[in-house]
Amino acid sequence: MDFPDVIELRRRLYDLPASVETIPSSVTDIAWWDQMSSERPTLVLGEGLFMYLDGDDVHAVIDRAARTCPSGQLAFDAVAPWTIAVSNRTKEFRRTEARFRWAFDAEDFEARHPTLRRCDERSVTSVAAPVIPQPLLRACYRALDTIPILRDAMRLHRYDFGTATTRRSVAPPDER
Repeated sequence: MDFPDVIELRRRLYDLPASVETIPSSVTDIAWWDQMSSERPTLVLGEGLFMYLDGDDVHAVIDRAARTCPSGQLAFDAVAPWTIAVSNRTKEFRRTEARFRWAFDAEDFEARHPTLRRCDERSVTSVAAPVIPQPLLRACYRALDTIPILRDAMRLHRYDFGTATTRRSVAPPDER
């Protein structure tokens, strides 16, 4: 599911398998959910998405997924609250007119979505560092991961919903 022009660009750049179905729509448009199967587990992936939406839209998408799909997982990346003000002041963001609007707060998120079960979370820096081929850049990512405020600037989150029963695994203390 994505905007029609993004789907077209993706088709030009990637050889998508025939089994990949694309739905041209905004994630905030509730009509596209009618095209979703409500009979099988679903992966709801919000990659590079939620931070650009208003908080009410983020929560509406998550609520609709939990109501529409019998079970599944929600996986998304999210920024820390302090990153909104900082990133929206950068030249690059102003030039593209991109704006962060929503930041993750675990306590608020889990209170608003009590039926979700946290599986795990990881810092982007800890996930990226081991796979970066350039030694200096890899070392920079590892260094960033030692500073809590920078390590937590963007994190990857995963939650179960519905009737799925999976083991509950939370990131080790040094990953939080």
